[in-house]
Amino acid sequence: MTTTATDLMYTADPAITTTRHSLQLYESEEHLDDAVARFLGSALGAGEPVVMIAGPRRRAALIRHLEAHGFDVERARRSSRLSMFDASDLLARFMIDDSPDPELFRAQLRRVVAHASGPSSRRVRVYSETVNLLWRDGNRRGAQRLERLWNELTEELPLSVLCAYPLRDFDLAADAVDFEEVCGAHDHLRPTERFTTISHPDDRLIEVCRLQQRAWALEREIDRRRELEEAATEASRAKDEFLAMLGHELRNPLAPIVTALQIARLRGLESRELGVIERQVDHLIRLVDDLLDISRITRGKVELRKERIEIAEVVGQGVEIASPLLESRRQTLVLDVERDGCAVDGDRARLAQVVANLLTNAAKYSEPESRIDVWAGYTRGCVRVRVRDAGIGIEPEMLSRIFDSFVQRPQAKDRSQGGLGLGLAIVRSLVELHGGAVGARSDGPGRGAEFEVELPAAAADDGVVMAAVEGEPTSRLSARPTSARVLVVDDNEDAAVTLAEALAGLGHDVRIAHDGPSALEVAAEFLPQVGLLDIGLPVMDGYELAERLRAAPWAGDLRLIAVTGYGQERDQARAREAGFMQQLVKPVSLAVVDGLVRGSTATA
Repeated sequence: MTTTATDLMYTADPAITTTRHSLQLYESEEHLDDAVARFLGSALGAGEPVVMIAGPRRRAALIRHLEAHGFDVERARRSSRLSMFDASDLLARFMIDDSPDPELFRAQLRRVVAHASGPSSRRVRVYSETVNLLWRDGNRRGAQRLERLWNELTEELPLSVLCAYPLRDFDLAADAVDFEEVCGAHDHLRPTERFTTISHPDDRLIEVCRLQQRAWALEREIDRRRELEEAATEASRAKDEFLAMLGHELRNPLAPIVTALQIARLRGLESRELGVIERQVDHLIRLVDDLLDISRITRGKVELRKERIEIAEVVGQGVEIASPLLESRRQTLVLDVERDGCAVDGDRARLAQVVANLLTNAAKYSEPESRIDVWAGYTRGCVRVRVRDAGIGIEPEMLSRIFDSFVQRPQAKDRSQGGLGLGLAIVRSLVELHGGAVGARSDGPGRGAEFEVELPAAAADDGVVMAAVEGEPTSRLSARPTSARVLVVDDNEDAAVTLAEALAGLGHDVRIAHDGPSALEVAAEFLPQVGLLDIGLPVMDGYELAERLRAAPWAGDLRLIAVTGYGQERDQARAREAGFMQQLVKPVSLAVVDGLVRGSTATA
């Protein structure tokens, strides 16, 4: 059977006869099959030798195309006019690590071309998928190096090479540089089917104008989005600074209120009014903590202090935190918790916070005197905690959003449950930081809800060292030795006076100062053993004051404790650098302060 280009209805692209290295862009595999078949078929019809370097799928598709146009593929192979090679096999012959070796490449391809051209010096048409294989595997540098090697080969041998790339490989703005380099490696570009199917020159020009307009609009949109991202980043930074300042400004007035309440309790005072103030202050403290927690967590600023801990201990601490709310609502808590064999590697305080938040959520959305069930154990290779209530339930459309920030289940207009909708968002973030997952189930409104936390089980005997819980006095501090000379420095007069009065009531000798210079004067005469310093002081801040106090000739083993409204991670790090033995965030527990003061004197 004799065939010609006319018989095959394949006509050569005029540019192919004068170019050495062409690039075909495509959107669909079918279009690429057709374009490559035309590239190879027009050469076969003109009697030129052809080399097909492709994977099995592409080779089969090209053979079907050629045979559909009446070409005898098998006869062409027997006569060596058509040579076919597997792209992966050929690529493996000249790749070393992730880069094509120039000498191996030239040796392999010279043999391929010699086999195709025979004794003649006719131009050989080559379609190669070797570059595309590297690009698809993410080896862009290797692919670009191989393009340059093909260019060098076309300068040595009579070749017309076609490579192809799917347009989807350049769908990001960051791909622009790579795209320019790919285009620059070829002397003839063939656009995708969206352009080549337009036959009339005027219509092609219209399409070019449309594409230019879209490119211009896209560039402007990218610029706008970049500006919005920068504005969002700046807004996020400003928000973080605002939250830090908000926490400081709210905690400062809370500190003397809490201390005054603790003094009243120490004096044995009991009244309904004191109970109301105490509950509302506790609620306000929780709101402030939640706001700052969600900000730190979303910015990845939470540092987990992991240790090996049994889940029963975590549940016990979580119950202790949530118990005031449960007791006030006279709710029954039923525990079914495995005591041993359910260890996790986690931050004790943060995991207890997870359990407490789930219990608080269950209590808030259940009726008074209702029942809440907690189960914890080991199943399917994980440690799980389930909290089940018989409360108002969750609507199906809310289940997918229940762990989002500021999302709450519907409430009555009086908002009796209160809160900011952050508790469950904090739960999810903390659980995911531990490599776990959390989910919610409910049969609908009025039918209760169940929350399940899944955590990776700790490996047996992994040697994790138990860590002391931040803010808790260690056993060394609990010996409660003799009282101490304490200097309290705070520009908030109420905060300084109430804390000093409370410490004096516990047997300590206390002096007060409201700024850095007066603190230095008092200290030089009083010779304190312990300094409780606010950070945001006038004239000089607490960090500078700490440095000056420690440098004083009388300082000796002076112990400094920061008592401040600033609680960010960077604030704690800076306090350590300034020489503070510990930083406490206002409002503080008198028991903790007393333990630290007495403990510090024990080592003095």
